[in-house]
Amino acid sequence: MATSVTAHNPAFVRITFLVLIQIALCLVASGQVNVITYHNDSSRSGSNTSETVLTTANVRKATFGLRFTQPVDGFVVAQPLYLSNVNIPGLGVHNVVYVVTLNDSVYAFDADSNTGTNASPLWQVNFTNPSAGITTATGTNLPCEGTTGYSQAGIISTPVIDVNTQTMYVVAKTNENATVVHRLHALDVTSGAEKLGGPVVISGTFKANNGTIATFNSLHAMNRPALLENNGSIYIAFGSNGCNDSNYGWVFAYQASNLQQSGVFNTSPNQHYSSVWHSGSGLAADANGNIYFSTGEGKFTANTGGQDFGSTFLKLNSGATSVVDYFTPYNEVYLWQHDLDLSSSGVVVLPDQPGPNPHLLIGSGKMGTVYVLNRDNMGKFNSAGDTQIVQEMPSAVGAMFGVPVYWNNTVYFSGDARPIMAFALSNGTLVTSPIAQSVKMPGEHAPTISSYGNTNGVLWEISGLDLFAFDSVTLTTLYNSAQSGTRDTLPSVAHFVTQTVANGKVYIGTKTCLAVYGLL
Repeated sequence: MATSVTAHNPAFVRITFLVLIQIALCLVASGQVNVITYHNDSSRSGSNTSETVLTTANVRKATFGLRFTQPVDGFVVAQPLYLSNVNIPGLGVHNVVYVVTLNDSVYAFDADSNTGTNASPLWQVNFTNPSAGITTATGTNLPCEGTTGYSQAGIISTPVIDVNTQTMYVVAKTNENATVVHRLHALDVTSGAEKLGGPVVISGTFKANNGTIATFNSLHAMNRPALLENNGSIYIAFGSNGCNDSNYGWVFAYQASNLQQSGVFNTSPNQHYSSVWHSGSGLAADANGNIYFSTGEGKFTANTGGQDFGSTFLKLNSGATSVVDYFTPYNEVYLWQHDLDLSSSGVVVLPDQPGPNPHLLIGSGKMGTVYVLNRDNMGKFNSAGDTQIVQEMPSAVGAMFGVPVYWNNTVYFSGDARPIMAFALSNGTLVTSPIAQSVKMPGEHAPTISSYGNTNGVLWEISGLDLFAFDSVTLTTLYNSAQSGTRDTLPSVAHFVTQTVANGKVYIGTKTCLAVYGLL
């Protein structure tokens, strides 16, 4: 009689075990995370909670460091984006990291190596054409160059990727025979080819209630905030080139399906200024499609029937055509007079919280004051004090040049020349004493967190020429690239640069290259 193969057979057990291991590995590979927008999601939480490779145990000097670099043709200011398992025509399937530069270039690199055929970009496109008089904006066509330190301003904002349509949306600034233009491009992520009949010129006017008409002027505008895709629209925000030079704050909405403009909003049509810049962080959105952001210094008249929203947190309707609600601090005049922009910091939409105010928005600014706002009733303006909002923590975290991070019921703030501070949430407010603090972190960069759910949380941040990693619970230092010698330190980076963490690697744009860190 033939012997049946059953679970009691040792050979069967060994084979079954190996098959299960293979299945597990396939499941891990198929579960790879994509990073398709700034700070990981439209709420701008900054958390990747699906990281299975990097842990608090292996992000150490002996096991983690700089793996390789890829050269680029200009400053990288935007956050790199990441897609797994992209089928590149003629080159097969790759994990891809996308990088944009101030020289108006878009690169697609293999995300895992720079050897062999991966030594070159998988594809690259550039939006200039010098023979036709199309160059990057420089010199007299780039006001405030001394403020930013940028000698050219091509692509500054972080693009956004629609995974379902395999489309990357990118805003590029060019000088076209002495006329400065911004264009919205829709690129195929597999090849860089233009889609949807693009690109389209970004233009528009906004008519105030008193008849004043503000007209968008690319010469005086910078698209620093990251792009947002939400409810079928691409949202694009603008402020100044880096100093107040006859600029306005603008928000445009374009239909993602055909690049048709669907909304225009101006933050101060009567007075100029009131820039939207967020140190590169994008506008945020809630589950209902409402859009949130903050403005910089400028005139405030909304409390007396005007339409000027300097130093204000704004909530726009889906489509960005009208104001739903707002909050302006009582000391808005002081903030304006002392260049204490709220818009130096992006805003974070929190997940629903317990307590009387479940829908919260958190922001800060150059003064380092933390504002916790009720998204259902933001509070508008109270000249006697900010007693109408959920919570205010005056000058608690230092000047913010980036966006806070939310992870595991905790909000992290990284103020310039201050420790990173972790504040726990309790019943819909922040506990006023931090539950953890890091070493002091000079610089102007936003942190991000990678974790596996609520475990193995690693907080990442750039400071100077170094990449730091901290335990997200204790904020003790796990890794500092300076510990490993100059080989691991970064080339010079532009201000406000943010790292991307995906599938075991950390991607950082510098002034000369893409730097990739990972397990050694």
